[in-house]
Amino acid sequence: MIATAAALACLALGAQGQVPIEKGLPVSFGITSKGTYKLDGRFLDARVFSRVISDAEAAAYAKDASSAAGTIARDGLVWGGVPTPGDTCNVVKEADYSKGFTFACWVVLNKTGGRLIDNTTGGCDGWLIDTWPDRPRFYCRGERVGGHSQPFTCGRPQCVVATLKDGKTSVWLDGKRCDYSFDPRVLRPCTWNDLVEKKAKPLEWLFPTGDETPQEGMRFADGVTGVLAWGGGDTLKLTVGRGDLWDHRGGYCWTKEQSYTNITDAIVRGDKARLLGLFKKVTPRGEPRNPFMLPLGRVVLKIPGATLRRGVLDVKTGIGMIDFDLDGRTCRAELAMSKASHVFAIKLPEGVNCEAKAIHCMEQPAVKKELGKLSFKPAKYGANGFTWELPADESVTLAYELKGGELLVRTWRGISVGASVPLARGHAGRVTLPFARVRAESTAHWTKFWAEGARVKVPDPVVQGLFDYGMYCFGCMTDPDGVPCGLQGAWLEDNYIAPWSSDYHFNINVQECYSPAYRGGHFANMMPLFRMVLGWRERLRDNARKFADVDGYVLPHSVDDRGVNIGGFWTGTIDHGSTAWVADMMFRYVKYSRDVDFLRRDAYDFMKGAMRVYRAMMVEDGKGALAFPTGPSPEWGGATFETAVGRNPSFQLAAAHRLARNLIAAAAMLGETPDPMWLDVEKRLPLAAIDDEKGGIMLFENRPFSESHRHHSHLAGLFPFDIFDLADPATATTVKKTYETWDARGTSAWTGWCVPWAAVLNVHAGRPAQAVKLLHDFYEYFTNPGHAPRCYAWKPGFCQFVSSTPKLGKDGRHLGHEILDMDGLLSACAAVMEMMAHDVNGKPEFFRGCPGEWKDVSFENIALSDGRRVNGSRVDGKVKIIVH
Repeated sequence: MIATAAALACLALGAQGQVPIEKGLPVSFGITSKGTYKLDGRFLDARVFSRVISDAEAAAYAKDASSAAGTIARDGLVWGGVPTPGDTCNVVKEADYSKGFTFACWVVLNKTGGRLIDNTTGGCDGWLIDTWPDRPRFYCRGERVGGHSQPFTCGRPQCVVATLKDGKTSVWLDGKRCDYSFDPRVLRPCTWNDLVEKKAKPLEWLFPTGDETPQEGMRFADGVTGVLAWGGGDTLKLTVGRGDLWDHRGGYCWTKEQSYTNITDAIVRGDKARLLGLFKKVTPRGEPRNPFMLPLGRVVLKIPGATLRRGVLDVKTGIGMIDFDLDGRTCRAELAMSKASHVFAIKLPEGVNCEAKAIHCMEQPAVKKELGKLSFKPAKYGANGFTWELPADESVTLAYELKGGELLVRTWRGISVGASVPLARGHAGRVTLPFARVRAESTAHWTKFWAEGARVKVPDPVVQGLFDYGMYCFGCMTDPDGVPCGLQGAWLEDNYIAPWSSDYHFNINVQECYSPAYRGGHFANMMPLFRMVLGWRERLRDNARKFADVDGYVLPHSVDDRGVNIGGFWTGTIDHGSTAWVADMMFRYVKYSRDVDFLRRDAYDFMKGAMRVYRAMMVEDGKGALAFPTGPSPEWGGATFETAVGRNPSFQLAAAHRLARNLIAAAAMLGETPDPMWLDVEKRLPLAAIDDEKGGIMLFENRPFSESHRHHSHLAGLFPFDIFDLADPATATTVKKTYETWDARGTSAWTGWCVPWAAVLNVHAGRPAQAVKLLHDFYEYFTNPGHAPRCYAWKPGFCQFVSSTPKLGKDGRHLGHEILDMDGLLSACAAVMEMMAHDVNGKPEFFRGCPGEWKDVSFENIALSDGRRVNGSRVDGKVKIIVH
């Protein structure tokens, strides 16, 4: 079996050049300091030196495992022997490393590798060396400093030598050397909390990125236009997209025949042909079946003779940097995007020559093939970009200017290349803008964004990274004056058509994309979404009249930015929980922001309209209770007639109760009397379909949760709707059985976006270790090398939804068209905040989602559901909470 070896030496140098080994913490061989990631193999020999050994010594040590003991001089030897994985050594931490550091070992790996040596409290405060088969990672003080791609042949002895001095790591595998340099500023003595207090951990990109994989790129966006920076060699590719670029043709208008009565009758009678006939549509030739978002194109920047190496992104300023080799020296390009001027810019070092060109998406074979069938024509090029005339929508322009080593890129709607275009609010001109201004505007925006919102500090670099990068991406994708973000926001690849139309999925995906806004305190970023939905009121009211014969609102689960139903999935079309969930989003916004004017003006009406439809769907059950005769549990059973729907879906019951409770609370806020109908629904509608003998909360009546599934819809009453009284002993028993059943079904049918949801469900159940593990699983299985969230796993081991192509990339990942959805990363960011503070039965809980081994964890400015903000810290078990 062949695996990829990642061998890392990571140290932190003090002001006088000494490596500050973590005080009181021994070195662990073949295991982490927390007792995890135990080495799957055995040591034949191991050495630690307080100096950098020579090339000749490293080569001699690598020649023969049997004579390894005599091949390196004992000068500077701190420890030597044959450790058993799990051994610890107190001697190493006392040494003086002012002359550098060396770790050398002979090891035999079995299958999965593991940790070779560790001196951290969690991978972020000291140094470690890994041998992982999937992701090469070199860490020092939490900073990744490189990767090693030499093959490890499992089952035979192999030699690893790693040294570090003055910010340079050298690694030998079987005597073959690779060098890595990194920013020596991370080598100062500091704790992880000190490191993240003033500046988030920089995110790293290694070039070249994957072949034709724009979604592995560095991300920039201004709330409308998105840029992905990727590539390799001497070429930096900038894939550019827009969050409002739709082909609006196609879609499904609601018909009178698609009434809830007709649908229910067809289901009860088992008349599959009639049911599917209700949703049948004939698509004209040359037009799309549904509206869909369009790719745009790219700008290619070529630097002759250069080799791209490494990029970093500071999420606290939005400034990116890409290092490249040119003429024997290392050069650095800076990247930034301004939300004020809506310009993306790159600055190259003085004297570096480059050339640029724009490439329209229809020059990509897969896009040309698909769009050519739908009456699209290629773009018209100008001197510095192109304009694309669309079949039925406003044109779009991508333009750039390259001058004096500065490249500027911008997009417009309805304006041709070369025309006078808006440069910034209140100004007009061409693209030209000094990079210094773009950089300053980016820094000012992100400084304000982080100051106004929530901040967390945790001693787990994966969890911290998910929060930091997730919040950054949320701030990129959304803006008070921007475009509502769909599945991919503005980051659409230009070499494929985005999956699922990159539309608005209201049965969880939009909710996850906006989930950081609440506890994160960025309430205004939600308003474009609400304005869009409320702008559809006449269409949604027409849907309600045809579906339920009432004056209300019905929002299908999948629509374009005009509220047009993207059909073909009939169970999603009739999922009224989507409407109720959006109504809940609006009321949550009101509670967090205390924007009672929005409640009075818009949200209250939308909530009431959603409830009128729900009540019209209910029937008397003959025993004094209300019931839904049929309905879907989102995505369960797909569109299969026999299993996709059932009586009293637990998801719909929970959504209806949350809507009723919200309406009662809203009436109190407005000083109004609640509608007796809401009180009656709350009193007579079951909370869920429950049978403790069949595993607790079920999908539908007489339909237990029987297999793994990506949508945790039957658990929605626990989160996000929070309708169960957990203080009631019988309810607590039901919830316990429900979690046990859910755990037993496993993760085989999960996808990326549902993993953070599962993490939050574990947080609310008081199971922090499981929540942290799931966030690690999300990062490990569902993010690509560019830190972007994937829908499907890139390797087996967690679920069955793995890329099917047999071809492997340079890092062992499956290639092929990545399906990227931003909901997973953004909901992971929200999950981290839920670990810090959340509500159960309306009562705030603090640090309930933080494992006990997190000795030092804190947060600032997290929003509570009553409009207050809160700071908190937990140090060695002592909790301090300040509400303001």
